[in-house]
Parts: sequence; structure tokens; C-alpha cells
Amino acid sequence: MLRKKFIPLLLAAAVLVGAGTAYAGHGFAVRAGEKNQKQVQSQNTSNGKSWWQSFCQTTPKRIGSIIHNEGETNRLKAQVRQKSLDVKREIQQLRLQGTPLTQEQMECIRQATALLRQSRTSLSSEELSVGQVMSRLRSHKKMRNAEGCIREMDRIINIQQQRNAVLKGTLRQLEELEKTLKSA
Repeated sequence: MLRKKFIPLLLAAAVLVGAGTAYAGHGFAVRAGEKNQKQVQSQNTSNGKSWWQSFCQTTPKRIGSIIHNEGETNRLKAQVRQKSLDVKREIQQLRLQGTPLTQEQMECIRQATALLRQSRTSLSSEELSVGQVMSRLRSHKKMRNAEGCIREMDRIINIQQQRNAVLKGTLRQLEELEKTLKSA
């Protein structure tokens, strides 16, 4: 779902990078229309490259990382959905067989249910924060603010990594629950 939102914006950022590479030796300020060459040259990094050159070199890596993280998120969401269905089927089978659940199994079910609710809440709040970051990224892109674009892309990557960690934890909890139920 977010991939549809990310791709056009990331392609626009890539175009911004591509357009700026011709100006890389002159710095981003010239690209933005500023005429102050001293300001541009004072923005050089310790290795002799302007921050615009650094931006042009690191942005494709960030875009690739964002796309990779989004793919991993979709894969993890599908695994969590499937594992959740498997656990529900296992619980239904135990009920149909009339097998009483042990106290340990009931506690494991409660913990897994609480974790699923918590992860859904966490994921939905992260979706909102990604939307806000994307809005700021669009604004920085429109203003041709390379540092702002880098900062917002890093925030998106960080949010995606947190989301993937939540999904992995949820998946582990569901696998543990499934093992507990199968041991009945």
C-alpha cells in the first residue's frame, strides 16, 4: 500500500538527484538559484566534496533501502497474516475435538492476543508518522532542500526498521503460540 505512495516520490527525488549531478561541482545553492559562491564553498565536507555531491551519492542507496524495507514489511505482514490464520485454525481444531486447553496454553493465547493488539496499534501510529514524514519530504523536495530530503529519508528508513522489528516480534510470538497449541 505504501509502495504506491513511495515510488512516485522516490522517483521524483531521483530526478532531483539526476538534475543536480550536472551542478554537483558548483553546489546545491547554485542549483536553487542562489548566487553566493562563498556560501556554497563553505559547505564543503572534510573530504573536499560539497554536501550536494554527498547527497547525490547517498540518495540512491537510501531509495534502495526504502524500497527494500517496504518489500520486507509486505513479506512480514503476509507471514503474520498467514501465521495468525494457522493459529486460529489450530484453536478451532482443539475446540472441535473437545481438547481442554491447559493453563499455559490459555496464558500463551492471552499474551499473543495482547501482542497482536499492541502491534496493530503501533503499526497504525507508524503509518500516520510515515504520512507526516512523506509530507515533509515532499515539501523539502519542492523547496530543493537536499539536507531536509536526506533527513526525512533517514526518518522513513528508521520507521520502516522499527515496523519490521515489531512484525518480527509478532511473528515469533505467533510461532511460539502455535508450538504450544500443537503440543496439546
